[in-house]
Amino acid sequence: MPRKIKVIPKKKQNTPADPRTKSFPVVGIGGSAGGLEAFQELLVNISDKPGMALVFIMHMAQGRKSLLPELLARKTKMPVSEITNGMVPEINHVYIKPSGTNLSMVNGKLTLSAMANEKNKHMPIDYFFRSLADELDNRSIGVVLSGTATDGTLGAGAIKAAGGITFAEDEKSAAFSDMPQSAINSGCVDFVLSPKRIAVELERISKHPLLSFSALFKTDAPIVLEDKGFQNIFDMLRRAKGLDFTYYKHATTARRISRRIILTKQGDFRNYIKFLRENECEIDYLYEDLLINVTNFFRDQKAFHALEKSVIPEILKNATKDQGIRIWVPGCSSGEEAYSIAILVAEALGRNTGVIPVTIFATDMSGNSINKARRGVYGKNIKDTVSPARLKSFFTKEGNSYKVSKSIREMCVFSEQNVFNDPPFSNVDLVSCRNLLIYLQPILQKKTFHNFHYSLKPNGFLFLGNSESIVGCSNLFKVLDRKHKIFVKRYVSIKPKFQLGQRYYPSEKLKVTEKTVIDTGKETDIVDIAARVVFDEYASCGVC
Repeated sequence: MPRKIKVIPKKKQNTPADPRTKSFPVVGIGGSAGGLEAFQELLVNISDKPGMALVFIMHMAQGRKSLLPELLARKTKMPVSEITNGMVPEINHVYIKPSGTNLSMVNGKLTLSAMANEKNKHMPIDYFFRSLADELDNRSIGVVLSGTATDGTLGAGAIKAAGGITFAEDEKSAAFSDMPQSAINSGCVDFVLSPKRIAVELERISKHPLLSFSALFKTDAPIVLEDKGFQNIFDMLRRAKGLDFTYYKHATTARRISRRIILTKQGDFRNYIKFLRENECEIDYLYEDLLINVTNFFRDQKAFHALEKSVIPEILKNATKDQGIRIWVPGCSSGEEAYSIAILVAEALGRNTGVIPVTIFATDMSGNSINKARRGVYGKNIKDTVSPARLKSFFTKEGNSYKVSKSIREMCVFSEQNVFNDPPFSNVDLVSCRNLLIYLQPILQKKTFHNFHYSLKPNGFLFLGNSESIVGCSNLFKVLDRKHKIFVKRYVSIKPKFQLGQRYYPSEKLKVTEKTVIDTGKETDIVDIAARVVFDEYASCGVC
């Protein structure tokens, strides 16, 4: 009989983490077929004091007693324990997830819960990696070892987004390369190495003085420590990429810059700034890291279900052959969000697909992400979030990849755009901007909300991420679905905060001092109407 596991409630935001887990990294190590042998090789090549805790998640049949603690104890002098509920990880220890459970990190404790009886395939590695990223930020490390299928890919992406570091076993050493290769193909892996070399690199990383650097930036107060160093880095990025990160949240930028310092084996900020000046390609890597381009299809399926049931039908109700449907997805990353919305629209249109024109403007500041989105080719791990019926209807299989169908691809127009400064699209039915605003300080959030409001038609919809809100801009939008972060445009006339034909940088010219005017129910500001005509005619962001 499988053991009964008490389900522990999710942590509350304000609950402090156990202080014993604040000073060292925790490494989540996932494996399936061939993963045990790979982990044993890793243990043999790592010292008994690596400066971190190692947590091994192995795919095992439910209810089967694990012999892993005994087997692995022969390969290391570190204490090896099967996890019990509420255990606090200690430095220089090895922990094993018991079979038939989900494992997460909650308030500094290893928390076991019963596996849910869901239709979706059980993904214990993703489950733990995501919680590790939420709990430890840049002290989370993920390692994907040998195995079949794709478990670990989405979790590794979450760790990288949190500022942590990720590894995957190389194809030459992996007995089964499906699992690590899926993570590699997603673009979220920092190191592709053999288990022996992973062990060496883990020890180097654990000793780096900046690993717990994010602890210095737990608030978004202006950066004081190494302030000149940060500003030097921001200046280099602004000159090279045309984007100023000064008004991004400081804790986030600090973690990502620290991450690049560790990955490039630089000792401190001074050395890293010198490295940036001497290595042009590092500017590109840092820029991509700071943009946090991590997403997947139908991210948060309950929210997309709410969009499907509450928003899409309303948009279609007012759609005509002449006007069509216009949707804007700013911060689209590699395209999954835009294609997910296109699929919902296509399903709702049914036989009318092609009759009513649909244009989804998908924009991002990352050229690499836009190029990937335009190709519309994704790894087989999308099976974890896209239903078999949708895979069959809207994708074609090409080897180990899936390509978006022509009908869905033709709905989407991808282009590079600076959402803060470049002209926004206009007469839009829906703006879907999920998980971008959480990385911005209030001054940039407010500026962005004003541009979204300008873009939307009367009664147009705004779709945000789970952790985002319209605080400070409730005069612009009213709540339609608070739980799933869906809002409707209010009748307010404002001036968009960008300059036609001129790019400028937030730290130099950004001022949010506009006065809003409440209309009587219609957009009657003649300047606003004239601006829309001009911008529609001359200010497109560029199309593919």
